[in-house]
Parts: sequence; C-alpha cells; structure tokens
Amino acid sequence: MSILDGLLQGKYNGVDFLFVESSRQDGKKLAVHEYPQRNTRTVTELGNLMPIYSLEVWTTGDEQTYFERRLNLIKAFKKEGLATFVHPIDGTMKATAKDFTVNEEMSSSGVAKFSVTIIPNTEPDYPKSVSSGKSNTQQVFNDTTEKINKSFSRKWNSTIKFQNSINKYTNYINQYTNSLREALSLISVTASALAPFFNALENLENEIVENILNPSKLANSILSNYSNVLNLSAVTVGKSTLNKNFFNYSTSGETAVNTPSRVAAESNRKSIDTYINSLSLVNEFLNTTNTNYTNEDDIRKQSDSLNEQYNNLVINNFSLDQSGNRNQLFDQDTVDSITFMRDQVSAYLEAQLTNAKRIETIRVSRNSLLPLVYQYYGSLDLYDTISELNKVGNPSDITGNIKILVS
Repeated sequence: MSILDGLLQGKYNGVDFLFVESSRQDGKKLAVHEYPQRNTRTVTELGNLMPIYSLEVWTTGDEQTYFERRLNLIKAFKKEGLATFVHPIDGTMKATAKDFTVNEEMSSSGVAKFSVTIIPNTEPDYPKSVSSGKSNTQQVFNDTTEKINKSFSRKWNSTIKFQNSINKYTNYINQYTNSLREALSLISVTASALAPFFNALENLENEIVENILNPSKLANSILSNYSNVLNLSAVTVGKSTLNKNFFNYSTSGETAVNTPSRVAAESNRKSIDTYINSLSLVNEFLNTTNTNYTNEDDIRKQSDSLNEQYNNLVINNFSLDQSGNRNQLFDQDTVDSITFMRDQVSAYLEAQLTNAKRIETIRVSRNSLLPLVYQYYGSLDLYDTISELNKVGNPSDITGNIKILVS
C-alpha cells in the first residue's frame, strides 16, 4: 500500500493535488494596552482574524504526466487574481497563493512536494440578504441525491450467492426499517398518513433477496422510504432531530474479514451505513436553508453540527479498511457535490448570523413597508430581508414592533 492512497484531494485554480499537511492560522484580533511603570494590562477584542493556510501538497505522475502536472500547479499558484481553492475539510473558497517552494528528489522524480501559503479572500458581509446561499439549494440537493444514489448502486457488491450472506443482509435492512419506525415516534401524524410508508417498508422487507442482488433497486428502495419519512416530517419541528437521529446510523457488529464473501459482506455493510449517513446530511442541509434563524447561539450550534457530520462523512469515505483498501463509496465528483452544498448552507448561515447580530426592534405606527425600508436604508435592497425577518403578511399596513437591521 502506497502512502499516497491515504491522502485527501484538494484543488487550486482547477489543478488537483494531494494534501499531506494543512496548518490553519486563526484566532482573534486584539489590541493590548500596557503602560509605563504599571504592572497592568488591558485587552480589547477587535473581531476575528481571517484564516491563513500553510500547506504541504504533492503532485505526482509517471514519465508521461509528471512534468506537465508539476508545471500546471506552478502556473496555478503564480496566476494573477483570485482563484477557487478547494480544501477537503474546510470546503471551497476564493483565495490567492502568496508564495511557495517546490522540493524534489533528483535521484527519483515522480513526486513534487509544494509548501505554499494560501490566503482566503472575504467580501464585506453587510448587508446580506436572508436568502444568501439558498437560491439554488433545492437543485443542488436534487443533483447531489442523484449522485449519492448512483454511487451506492455502483459500489454495492451484487454477486452474493451464499444463504448466510443473504440472511445477514436481511437483518441489516430490518435494522434500517426498525430505525425508521422508531424515528416516526418523533412525528405527530395520523395513522392514515403513515399507512403508505409502512406499506413501502413491508415491500422492501418482502423483496429483500431481490433487492440485495439488484443494487439499483436497493438504492432506490431505501431512498424512496427515506423520502417518505422526511415528507411526513416536513411540517413538524421534529424534522431536524429526525435527520440527526439517522446520521451515524450503523448496523451492529463488523464481520470478520477472512474470506472473499465476508470481505464483500463487510464492504456492503459499510456502504449501507455511509449511504444512509449521506442522505441524512444532505437532507439536513436542505432543511437548514428552509429555516430562518434569529438567535446567534442556534446558528452556531447548527453550523458546528453540520460541519462535524460533514467531516465524519468525508473522513469515513476515504478511510482505509483492515486490508489497506479504501472504504470509498463516493467518487471525488460526488464528494465535491456534497461539499458544494455544504458551502451553500454555510453562506446561508453566515448571512443569518450577520443579520442576527444587527437586529433591533422599533415601534411603528401604521406605515407601509416600502417607504419604511427606504427611510432607514436609502434604497430598497433590504426590502425582502426585512419582509422575511418580520413575516410580513400585508406590506401596505405595518404597525407595532418591527425588526430592522442596523449597521
């Protein structure tokens, strides 16, 4: 097994490379006040420092590709202007490369080792529309879910011919359906609304052997059942809890890896786990952009929770099994799609946080929303933001306490 097999992939200005080490400088800006002949110090916080990345990345190739790949990365780092930087954990951002060095062993070419400083670029964050980051999230969700479904179909080993393996996977799918039934206890719906969902579960269990030997049908069956339960919870406060219940779903007991059939069994078991985890994550991404947040603590908790789930999913997808092989369900394109959706949601939460810090309540005595917004901001750029913030039903008749954003 090569050391390269365990490295995550990154990208700068469209050029791929392998991450060996990533160091992130971050923190707070401080003004430290000290005075002559006094043993005292006061510290004033001036906001957050913006992160700076110090990276060690490699590019590799054979006799035909090495020099071209090495040169492409050098050109990418030297190109003027902002570039798109893809970090395997922190996601996609606009950035510029400050300086870099290239180290190579002259005795044996094939690996160019770059040490580079990457400085992310940030735009002014006020004012931000409440809808920032959510405009195309539904389409991204649809595209990402389709890629996840296809990845599961491709990965699932469909050549199991042993009865004990069939029984084992029957138990795994039963555990999955039981978990769904338990999750339904979080949702307040009528028995008639639950009937179609339970029928779908029974069909999945009854056709378990056919599903196991047909990876595409199994993927579609699980996806259909998962969509049904999410649709039932769409109008309840329990939806977020439901999603988090499923993330880190795991069937019990790892199989001993000592025969080809058991290797396939263990690979399939982990594929089911990762498949359900990924569905939970992208559904929670979509759910987040359909939720309006006004409390700073709620926004930070949701952001931390999503980042933790995303990091776990990416790390598990590229981890190595007991034989030194990757437990990889998703190709880089699918991971990039999940990452892009994560970035869209992050932008939405950042906009929500920016606005939450600037919310003030004013008293309005009968006014129309249009002149009110123009009165405070000198333009109508924030009209939709203020309307959404206050859940305005009739914009021509505004009275009472109204939330606005202050700069």
